[in-house]
Amino acid sequence: MFSLAALGLILIVAMAFFIRLALRPFGVLARELQAIHGGQSRVLSGDFPDEVQGVVDDLNRLVAFQDVALERARTQAADLAHGLKTPLTVLEAITRQAGEEGRKDLAVAIEEQVRQMKSQIDRVLARARAGIAAALGRKRTEVAPVASKIVRAFERLPRDKPLAWELDTQAGVVFPGEEDDLVEILGNLLDNAGKWALSRIRVTVTAERGALSIRIDDDGPGLSPERASQITRGRRWDEEQPGSGFGLAITRDLVESYRGALDFGRSDLGGLCVTVSVPLPVRRL
Repeated sequence: MFSLAALGLILIVAMAFFIRLALRPFGVLARELQAIHGGQSRVLSGDFPDEVQGVVDDLNRLVAFQDVALERARTQAADLAHGLKTPLTVLEAITRQAGEEGRKDLAVAIEEQVRQMKSQIDRVLARARAGIAAALGRKRTEVAPVASKIVRAFERLPRDKPLAWELDTQAGVVFPGEEDDLVEILGNLLDNAGKWALSRIRVTVTAERGALSIRIDDDGPGLSPERASQITRGRRWDEEQPGSGFGLAITRDLVESYRGALDFGRSDLGGLCVTVSVPLPVRRL
């Protein structure tokens, strides 16, 4: 009886060992896939048994195909922007000529349409670039140096009112995408805050519960819930201030491309609080 029990125990231990040994390649595969998702790698390079190697090869071909397709989309978007640049430049020249000839109404109308077209092109390109970067998952940009550089640039801008800029960034926080996209997001939000703030702007960057949080507070007049809800696709809400009005719309598009959210609320400084929340890739060992 004792021998049977010992034999059963040995069989159970052996079975557990072999099951664990058989499943080990899938653990390696999971870590390799997570590295691709997190942007640390673009190929599955682990040592896999023949039974799994076929799946690994197919996955590598799929990743390579995706890289080529997305890079082609990036190139086509850049070609489109370049192709439209010359016609828009010609239209601007016609606008100036019309103004010099005294046809100011016509010049203003054309100029407004050119400005709208440029804004739409910038918006589409920003969405395409962000979508490609998010899909590829290649880049990770440290937020602190980028935010510091942008704040310093805004501090040097000439203004008709003095503004105090405060920057509080948690060390080591990263944005899961291209630096250009982070610059676009921060630049648009800080530009908007600079237009409305009375004397103070505060930027707070943290990472908690698996998400990057960028919060920008100002002491301006703020927004009512109704006006905040108007910041939708292409609709202007800041007619009192100069500009095309597409900055926040582009920012929202970029944030949503990274599966994030852009929220508006009341700041403890008395004005507007804008919060950008972007989920961070889970990094597994």
